[in-house]
Amino acid sequence: MIANRSPLDMSGILLSLFLFVLIPIAGCGGGGGGESSSGGSGLPVQATLRLGVSGQLPVGSTAITGAEVIMTLPKGVTIQGVPTDAVSSSGQAAGKLKPAFIDYTPSTATSGARLSFLMSRVEPVPTFTGGELATVDCTVAAGTLLRPSDVVISGRVANQLSAEIPGVGISILP
Repeated sequence: MIANRSPLDMSGILLSLFLFVLIPIAGCGGGGGGESSSGGSGLPVQATLRLGVSGQLPVGSTAITGAEVIMTLPKGVTIQGVPTDAVSSSGQAAGKLKPAFIDYTPSTATSGARLSFLMSRVEPVPTFTGGELATVDCTVAAGTLLRPSDVVISGRVANQLSAEIPGVGISILP
């Protein structure tokens, strides 16, 4: 029982908690569109890239019903596990668009990894008009710095008539 332990035993318990719980948490990184680095830990870290719609919907385009996203990740940045688990709808698109046709090609000696996917309409009447679209969970290798400017991203955004919306694209959000 803890009540019968001496103060020295309790400090040992607290030290163990600190060593096994708090220190590993301090090594976690990632999130948002800012830089992520594995630093000097020698271990890979998880990072989340937030993608959004850039540009303004022209007059007459009432909603976005889909998007095509193609990303080339820098060397040292990968998608671990099942690629379909790495992409999620988020922000204003959550519940309105969903990821589909996710394709991942690992990096090679000459190029970074490639991830492509579609965001397709979930609801019968589209109401997504812009903002955050999706998140992509990545693994950043030890010694690698992930900057949003190092990710090559392209894409198209479609309106309610399934036509590409000119001047509207996909970008990494801060």
